[in-house]
Amino acid sequence: TLMSQIREDGLTIGVVTGSGQRPLIQRILKDFGAFVDESCITTAYDVTHGKPAPDPYLMGLQKAGSLMPYEAVVVENAPLGVRAGHAAHILTVAVNTGPLPDEELLVAGANLIFPTMQAFSEHWHDLLY
Repeated sequence: TLMSQIREDGLTIGVVTGSGQRPLIQRILKDFGAFVDESCITTAYDVTHGKPAPDPYLMGLQKAGSLMPYEAVVVENAPLGVRAGHAAHILTVAVNTGPLPDEELLVAGANLIFPTMQAFSEHWHDLLY
């Protein structure tokens, strides 16, 4: 999986969600606990301004160890999230999991677009090297 590849490359995985619902956080930890620590989950309660403002991703950088924007990659599937990643000056990869035309994600600021997480996973090392 992509998360396994990211972890194997020694990178920290963070989650930035516009939600603050505890059941969602618990679900993330249940499903991805091997890859994500609760201290690296940014929620609506961590910021004053949510997506599309850059604040959630800037907070995510802080939670991941005070990273600079050039040390991170945002993976998003929605225009609001893409705009937030772009506004934070972080390389933003869109995975078009819905019925949106790719153009909407490009206009929102996506640097790269993949049709599926599997396709992104297949090109993960192309992004790094």
